[in-house]
Amino acid sequence: MRHPCAPSGDGQPALTQHPPNDSPADGPDRGPSDRLSASRLFACYERAGFIYAKKRERLLPVWPRVFETWDALLASPDGDPLDLRHCGDPAGERFAVGCSVRCGNAGLAGQHWAGHGLPLGIGELSLAVTRAALERAGIESFQVWYRAENRLPARVFGRAAAAAGSQGGNRTQVLFAWPEPVEPRGDVGCRLPGGAETRGVQVDRWTPARRWDAYELAATRGGWLWASVCELHTGDAEWAACASIYQRLGLVYDRPVLVARNDAGRVVGLAMVHRGPIGLNFTLLENRVELCLAPDVAGLAASSVARTLLAAARPLVRAEVAALAPIVVGDRDAAAVEALGAERYRTYRQSMWLGKAGIAALVRSLEQTYGAVLRRREVGGAP
Repeated sequence: MRHPCAPSGDGQPALTQHPPNDSPADGPDRGPSDRLSASRLFACYERAGFIYAKKRERLLPVWPRVFETWDALLASPDGDPLDLRHCGDPAGERFAVGCSVRCGNAGLAGQHWAGHGLPLGIGELSLAVTRAALERAGIESFQVWYRAENRLPARVFGRAAAAAGSQGGNRTQVLFAWPEPVEPRGDVGCRLPGGAETRGVQVDRWTPARRWDAYELAATRGGWLWASVCELHTGDAEWAACASIYQRLGLVYDRPVLVARNDAGRVVGLAMVHRGPIGLNFTLLENRVELCLAPDVAGLAASSVARTLLAAARPLVRAEVAALAPIVVGDRDAAAVEALGAERYRTYRQSMWLGKAGIAALVRSLEQTYGAVLRRREVGGAP
């Protein structure tokens, strides 16, 4: 049988999942074989306005590495870690592209939705990608990041997350450029992993034995849903399993987690240092340093803890993107980072769905948004 989203009988182009190689697709659900190279894919993004001048200028220092990342990703043997979908003619004027990428041991992120001349293309692709996520064994969360001012994804994904009850939610995330300097100062000290201890707050690597300390802080500050999507409750919060999947393609994606404790041993902050393939996301979210501070640490104390965590995190950031990788914090912790002199340059919304029940709720919402129109098109109705 054909893919449930693939239209037929009306002259509209069919949906294509990126095949693993240049041979004919290995099953009827994959659609026609049409392998995209990184250069062809990026040409689509440029024609759709998704890669624009300012974005390309920002990525220019690492542009060759971005191409290397996508050349490797497009060889994903089984849709993991990349499930790329497109419809229409990627070389023409009517097309849409989108994908999901693995972002954790059990999580996927939908991203890079773009198109031109196919009004329903992105809806068609988002349905296909999320249905595949629902069916894939071992996937327990799905997320989408988008600019807060972008009304279409806010209407589609933001509402879908809000409508998913306890299994879905939205979080405001603020992106900062790195401040200078980030060395600890004042009465707050830092113990770098493997380094010497100074007085005050101490920063250590996460350990499975004390994982609930980090999870409880994240759940208190950002909500249990976000903490669970971050996989801080698991015994592998630093994503060794995720890294092994990317290693099959010669890529790396792990996530050291740093935990800050005060003199009494209480957790006052944590940092998740993402180290993914450069350009996996064009905002470099795959190399973000994500901070979370205890809610009862405020003012100068919060900035001091943030500075200490950033000082510990910086040596762990991939050197090639050290000047470009964003610091990401929830909106309630933004003031502590801004007080360090960091430049706030973008605000995102992170829509999240947890568990198969959450992903199923997302699929139902997308079906309500797009399904009726797509079904009418399949039987020759209005496009």
